[in-house]
Amino acid sequence: LIRPVREQFTVLPSGPELRHFLWGRGARLFKTFFAKLIEELRCSYDYIIIDTPPDFNVLTRNAIAVADLVTVPVDSSAMSIHCLEEIISSAAHIKGPTWLIIRSMVNKQASRVQKLSVSRLQENLALRSCQDIDAESDSDDDDVVPDISNPELFISMLEEREQKKERRAADAASDRHRPEQKGDDSSPIFLLNNLVFRSEEQNRLTFAGKTSFDVKGAANLKDQYLAVARELDQMLSYRASADPLLSNEEFSGMGFGLV
Repeated sequence: LIRPVREQFTVLPSGPELRHFLWGRGARLFKTFFAKLIEELRCSYDYIIIDTPPDFNVLTRNAIAVADLVTVPVDSSAMSIHCLEEIISSAAHIKGPTWLIIRSMVNKQASRVQKLSVSRLQENLALRSCQDIDAESDSDDDDVVPDISNPELFISMLEEREQKKERRAADAASDRHRPEQKGDDSSPIFLLNNLVFRSEEQNRLTFAGKTSFDVKGAANLKDQYLAVARELDQMLSYRASADPLLSNEEFSGMGFGLV
């Protein structure tokens, strides 16, 4: 069922058969088999992107449950923001994924509307900015290259890193046994800094069945999507480094849930 699209990119397409999983026994079976499918795919892929309809049905719920990141593209309209709030509220009981809001199809000239939309999101959601991650990453001492020519410094560096791992593992163990508290820390919500602006070029490429990476005259749109992709990759790296249970080997197969 998996179809190659281009080098290092394959697709497992959906079909009309998915309607059988929307209710009753089919919904219960889907919950079991979908999780097993994702676990199998994790062994073969660096990134798994699950594209779901903007509806909180059994397909979307299970995609959110297995995802590391849930990315939701929204424009600046009140209806789009209202639907985002409804989805996040409906999925509040699903703990674990990090939510990322991507502002797409945004009118570049409507700066006042953009500010109002961000203000409403910050007011109604415990919204964080990816700039906080940038500042935290800049202040991280783990990226400083040590002087390994000095054996004493090298050994002390290794001991310090092992102590950090032990402390993080102990903190994670205590968190698992701690009573669950209501809040947003278990599923934080971030607003990406980069935007994808509305343009006639997007409509033209959609009707042609192409992307901005398939044509030469879409450099601006391509750069916008690349900037968003880099931010998503940065958030995956941040999530992996912040989770003591994720080793480098387990980092492959990180999942996105795209709502």
